[in-house]
Amino acid sequence: MLTHTLRAFCYAPLVQQFSKVLSRVRREAGYPTAYAYYHKNGGRRLFPFTYVHYLRFERAVSLPRPEWMPMLLFALRFPQHSTSVRELALAYVKALLRTEEAYHAVLAPLLAAAKERDFPEASAAQWRARQTVHMTPKQFEAVSADPVVYWCSELVLNDSRSWSADELAPLLGAPPPKVRAALERLKEVKLVRPSSKGRFKARHPGRLYSFPGRLPGMHAPLERIASYWDGAVARKGGPVAWRMELVRTTSARAAAYAGRLLEVVDSAADLTIQDKTDDSGFFVVRADIRKVMPF
Repeated sequence: MLTHTLRAFCYAPLVQQFSKVLSRVRREAGYPTAYAYYHKNGGRRLFPFTYVHYLRFERAVSLPRPEWMPMLLFALRFPQHSTSVRELALAYVKALLRTEEAYHAVLAPLLAAAKERDFPEASAAQWRARQTVHMTPKQFEAVSADPVVYWCSELVLNDSRSWSADELAPLLGAPPPKVRAALERLKEVKLVRPSSKGRFKARHPGRLYSFPGRLPGMHAPLERIASYWDGAVARKGGPVAWRMELVRTTSARAAAYAGRLLEVVDSAADLTIQDKTDDSGFFVVRADIRKVMPF
């Protein structure tokens, strides 16, 4: 018991550092409280530990197990290569290594070339976090289950006005009764609210909405939504820009490049508007890196 206490005391400052980074990064991700972070991501449905157990991480009482860290990182909904994710992962590994000496001997050489995020990037990320509403898994499953519900959600959540089923029906190519049912479904999951008789508007107008697509069990709903996009492009849209390259490189260099590419795609959220113009519409911005063959 004494040995265990002494060991815990030796690396307590690094555990405290991890807890401070965890709570700060959680706030930067748009979750003002630990409760919001835990329950917006499905609570016990996602995390293999209770809310009370999670609070122990933020209060520097204990560290998460290594196999729990992917869930904690995914639930932040930051890009995988973002500085915030890197900072949290680094604080965790430091705490696992127990001493600053071990960190400098083992980890520091591996991170010597890591690029620090510059001020404009940090400002844009903070702005996006403040504007973001994180959909819960339940909300995400509701909007992805049916194309009419999905497109109702996109039309209403991305506009500053209130809408009726009769106004949405011709835009969606769906009968008004089905659109009314879709609006009621969105009201049930608290994404829209009634604004007057028969009319609905976004519960959080002017905000960005984050899908929990990287969380376990959410890949199928995300693929359904991607199929809705492809169908709409085929019927009503078309290409704006297109580029493709085939390169021979290493997996490590491709992964490093992917981080830069994904940051550019995430920044597309900065283009968002809430009111109709002569040339406004929905645009899909997609990045795709695939390995073709070993060579």
